Amino acid sequence: MSVAKGPVTNCKEVGEEVALKVLPKKAEEVDEFIKEVFSKYETPTDAETVFSDRLMGQLKETKKIVKSSGNERKSKKRKVDEALEDSDDEEAGDGPRVPPNDEVISVARKVRDLLADAVDTLRILEMWIRLKIPKIEDGNNFGVEIQEDVFSQIQSSRTTLHRTMSTIHSSYLWSRAQAASKVSRFPTAEDFVQYIVQIDVFELFSLRISTLEVRDVYEATHDLVKKNLEKLKNPRSTDQSTSMY
Repeated sequence: MSVAKGPVTNCKEVGEEVALKVLPKKAEEVDEFIKEVFSKYETPTDAETVFSDRLMGQLKETKKIVKSSGNERKSKKRKVDEALEDSDDEEAGDGPRVPPNDEVISVARKVRDLLADAVDTLRILEMWIRLKIPKIEDGNNFGVEIQEDVFSQIQSSRTTLHRTMSTIHSSYLWSRAQAASKVSRFPTAEDFVQYIVQIDVFELFSLRISTLEVRDVYEATHDLVKKNLEKLKNPRSTDQSTSMY
């Protein structure tokens, strides 16, 4: 459920509700997602076994297709290869097409959406706090300092999640494509196949870490705002005994 819709002025109205009700609910939803998606593989080795067996089976099938169609275009392909052949690629062969890991891609898209939703949610809290900051005056600014500190922490969390969202999956796709091209060119080099498996495993568990970070940010932000709620709402109250956290 995304809450970052509507004009910015709505942030002043919904900010407290987002902090006290929406954040813990979202943390629970993300936790359920983690259990549903990532509990399938307790360790990287578990994922490695499944991914390796699956990829080897897929490559075995594609090799049959390549072999059956190879005779029909053998003569034409030889002429093209001779024209494009690089001196360093003497061992290159007509290898199988490496299929994508649909499981990892599906999880990556879902995690990207979770990150985007978290970024939008934290933006609402930032704006809510910003609109609560009073005009600059001399003295009695302790509550304002608390507002600014909480704002800074939320902003830092949002920036980190946004950076993760902007880079997620792209480097994985590039690395995997590079390895897949090697498998196609050198089909007998099994190390390239296992390298693809390692790329898939690393990506899956990196996505798990990113999802855990989303959940932790929700819980930590909720706790931070709850503990400092009075000063966030009324930074210049007459009670100066309140301390942050």
